[in-house]
Amino acid sequence: MEEGGAWIEGEEGQTLFLRQHVPLEPETEYYFAAEIRRSEGAGKVYAAVVEHIGERALQVHGIGDDPDAPAGTWERFETTFTTVPEFRAVAIYLY
Repeated sequence: MEEGGAWIEGEEGQTLFLRQHVPLEPETEYYFAAEIRRSEGAGKVYAAVVEHIGERALQVHGIGDDPDAPAGTWERFETTFTTVPEFRAVAIYLY
């Protein structure tokens, strides 16, 4: 696996995720990309940058949520987004 890569694997019926906090700046544009390979029958698989705002609010910038994506094939997803003016934490999630 390449540096900076991540892998999660579980049993059928499990919901797993990986979270990594990242230091982002408010009101700044960012580029986010991920290469995703689904297992057969994996269901919903995607990556997201999540801004935690206030006590319970979230701003989610998700990519890769394609229910028709083929299993066993690497696919690249990408987006750009601008962070909100105020947040308390930002993390990248792989679901």
